[in-house]
Amino acid sequence: MINALSLAFPDSRPIGDPEPGEEVFLTPGISVVFRKAERFLSHGDDINRTVEFKSLEDDFAGSDSHVMVGVWCETEIPALKKKEGEKRNAFLLRKERYDGKFQVRRFLAKKDFVCQFTKGMKQEAFGNPATEISPPKPGKDHAAYMALLDLYRSLGIIDQRLARAIARTVLDLRPELLTDEHWPHLQRLILTLAADVHEVQRGIRQKKVAAPALIPLATDWIAGLPAADLRETHHGNLLTPDITTTTSAIDKIIVQDLAWVVSALLQLLELRRGVPAEGHLGALPAMIKYGVGSPAACYASSIGIHNRVTATALADNCPYPKPTFRQFLDWLSQLTTDEITTLTDPETARLLIRSTERRSPRATQAAILSGSGTFTCPLRGVRHSGNDFYLAQLPADTLLDLVRVPGNEADPNAIQVQHHGFFLGWIAREIARPLALALDEDPAPRIYAQLTTDARSIAQQNGADQLHVHNAVTLTITLAPR
Repeated sequence: MINALSLAFPDSRPIGDPEPGEEVFLTPGISVVFRKAERFLSHGDDINRTVEFKSLEDDFAGSDSHVMVGVWCETEIPALKKKEGEKRNAFLLRKERYDGKFQVRRFLAKKDFVCQFTKGMKQEAFGNPATEISPPKPGKDHAAYMALLDLYRSLGIIDQRLARAIARTVLDLRPELLTDEHWPHLQRLILTLAADVHEVQRGIRQKKVAAPALIPLATDWIAGLPAADLRETHHGNLLTPDITTTTSAIDKIIVQDLAWVVSALLQLLELRRGVPAEGHLGALPAMIKYGVGSPAACYASSIGIHNRVTATALADNCPYPKPTFRQFLDWLSQLTTDEITTLTDPETARLLIRSTERRSPRATQAAILSGSGTFTCPLRGVRHSGNDFYLAQLPADTLLDLVRVPGNEADPNAIQVQHHGFFLGWIAREIARPLALALDEDPAPRIYAQLTTDARSIAQQNGADQLHVHNAVTLTITLAPR
């Protein structure tokens, strides 16, 4: 443990051999407390871990509410032998139940503590007693170091370089960087801080990208440049032989590693320095992931619009200056079919119906998008059709005709419901929108409509006026592939 901490925090004073319960400061904002907890970590299911944990709680009982606590445990693998006739799976299950590691992990999880384990003892062969694992040479205990990194990640921390970078950030000296007009400078600052982290640097070496090229490459990626243009623009610093390897490098270094590191950095800025992750700053990890330059474009990408140009075009046309995700979806749901087609393409238009929370029921969306299925919807406008007495003669299961009326000024998605040429009413607006796209397809799927409601029976019992009641008449619509 001490070796791994010394590797992770080389600038801290030597840890030495700390006393139990002594708080050792590693870097501003991060400290560690060592405690012997043999009984708490012991194997077996007869340990009262609640009692054993009481003494350990004193280490952080007085901590402020914003202090995050992670638990790193050093233990050994239990030495159990198979019983005579015991099957392998039964033995492994018994061993897992006996292993204190799993019991401690469950115990701590219930108390909302993240934890990691590393081996402190190794089993010897031929019945010799277990021995302590000798400390390896400095920087060589990779298993312990990776366990520590995993613990950091669970807490939103990466390593000392990030902790040191935000100990006194440029934002303390230049708070104006948080304003919209200074966003390009702040974006570059965050990218520069993140680029120095080990995980990103390792990806740069693996994918053979010159380190100085990362920030301008990431900036152009966020600006929406296609991979081919990025390769042409930065070919001098990209050692990738073709567009395929260039795309692979962008995916590894920028989309995965850099986006993850920036996300962790923003958590630290908010938790440790009180810098709110809002607007462009809060959306930066998603902007890096999707390769788009605004929060609204991230919203579009997050609902499945993978064409970065299309996502950006939708974002640019959103009327809200700083839309929330809900506002963006609401705006999309109000676009007409013609507007969607103008801004996007037919494939994206179909996707928007599925992804933006339109008022259409899920069964309706699923049937229309797949071109196969059945759903029900209300018949509207019966009172104004002038043919309610004709409708009053029709029993349930009567087949009806659906007729598109794209020239309707009130709703270009309008769909009339007819029977042998007699106009009976309209498909409800919330259903007409996605259904109109299906009817307009070439070739369109087979679409059948029939009365679910027995209009004749209702009229006979209560009069034809009863058919005017909102949602009194229901249709069943079936789609089938051609």
